[in-house]
Amino acid sequence: MSKEAAELEVTIPQYASQLETAKAPLLGALVAAWEAQPAPSGFTGAAATPDVYDFSSMFPAPAEPVSFVSAPAVTPKNGKAIAGFVLSLLGISFFGLIFSILGLRQAREFESMDLRPVGRVLARWGVALSVISMVTSIGIGVLYVVMGPTILTALSPYIAQYVAP
Repeated sequence: MSKEAAELEVTIPQYASQLETAKAPLLGALVAAWEAQPAPSGFTGAAATPDVYDFSSMFPAPAEPVSFVSAPAVTPKNGKAIAGFVLSLLGISFFGLIFSILGLRQAREFESMDLRPVGRVLARWGVALSVISMVTSIGIGVLYVVMGPTILTALSPYIAQYVAP
């Protein structure tokens, strides 16, 4: 064995024994330093037992008792009323009228369950727009059927000059 290896065999056990003798005072100094620190806010009990906390200062009790009101799990939606309004707005008055009436019926069901009558206003607007669109379409159709031949005969001399014989 070389001289350096022999020195290492002698010095390693010496260092280990020195470490063991120095570890106890070092650990004692750390515990003493920990116990000398002021306790954090909300901390009760001995400083050596950090698992005991008092959360009352972190979460104070409310001044008034809290009363909980039960609410429906899901807010009701009235898709039929929305569809009726949109269809009436687009001029598809027959289907808009049907969906608006179904939306009014669903709003009445919501009201009977002590909920807000969601979609009632949209459904009413859908019915109104559908009726206005239907009356306007029927009126234009009647005018075209009744007045169409009269208008065409009145315009025929003007049309004839543009059409080749």
